Amino acid sequence: MGVAASTGREVQVNRTRDGFRWALNKAYSDMSKLVGEGEEKQASREMCLEDRIIFLESESVNMKQILVRQTYEVQEMERELKEEQNKAKQLMFGQLPYELLLNSPEQLEDSGSLLARKFPMATFIGCDIINFSKLCSLLSPQDMITLLDKIHIAVASAFSDECIYIMERASERCLAVSGLVEVTDGGNNRKQRSPDTNVPSTHAARLATAALKLLSNITAVKVPKYPRSMLQLRVALHSGACHGGVVGLQNISLSQIPHYHIFGTAVDFTRYLSSTSLPLQIRVSSACHQLISSDTDFIFERCPDYAAPNGHNIESFWLLDKKGLDINLPSQFDALPLSECKDIFNF
Repeated sequence: MGVAASTGREVQVNRTRDGFRWALNKAYSDMSKLVGEGEEKQASREMCLEDRIIFLESESVNMKQILVRQTYEVQEMERELKEEQNKAKQLMFGQLPYELLLNSPEQLEDSGSLLARKFPMATFIGCDIINFSKLCSLLSPQDMITLLDKIHIAVASAFSDECIYIMERASERCLAVSGLVEVTDGGNNRKQRSPDTNVPSTHAARLATAALKLLSNITAVKVPKYPRSMLQLRVALHSGACHGGVVGLQNISLSQIPHYHIFGTAVDFTRYLSSTSLPLQIRVSSACHQLISSDTDFIFERCPDYAAPNGHNIESFWLLDKKGLDINLPSQFDALPLSECKDIFNF
């Protein structure tokens, strides 16, 4: 009886011990699973975080590239805008003497009336084509435009020197001046000031040479449908004092372009002298002749004195040619007789 009871207790203890072991094993197994799942989740989270970091780094690089590209585009647009602004200002200030263009447009705009000055001595050239109005009536509009284009090219070629400033240019007449600009080519395409560029004898000789070139260029222009006709150009040169300044700086716009205005008795006398010149001739005033008479390359002939409207006799000379100047000058046999010059002496 006692043995059976003892055996029953042992069996009970063994069962309890086995159940406890199974419970421990089960708990350990469950905890292992939980730990494994936690590690997998942690690894998954770390992988997701790494992927996110890589994505953000990639986006950061892309944003930097976009920012650099946009910065370059903005800089390029600013450069193009400045170029367009400079082109607009060049159009506005392009008719000013070259010396003024050495300054920036901003300086020109800020200087205002300070740009006005007196020139003790300058040389002027005035020229026009006789009977041009009659010629216009004989040509078609297209032929007239073609002829004007050729005339403008001839004038631009003769006055290509940057020290010659064209004051006025209409269809058949032109007025230019030299002696306002003190600039020469100093080499390497750089423009530098020269002490002898603006000497009166220098700019007078320069403009006298340009007058001969102009006479050669204009008379070489062929009139459409009238190839045997020669344009009857008359030219005058005069030297004297004048005043000049930029007009229109206070209200600059595309419709109000600044221009350089030159005035004085020398300008008026040049116009008068031009109106009394003869076809295919260059009349030179005594004042201009005195400046270049020392240059023996120029060939002059004394003109008969004639009375001005104020009663004073005007002394002048014909400029015939210049030694060493390789151009074709017209013959006086090609000049119109005075009887056919309807608009001569019409100042």
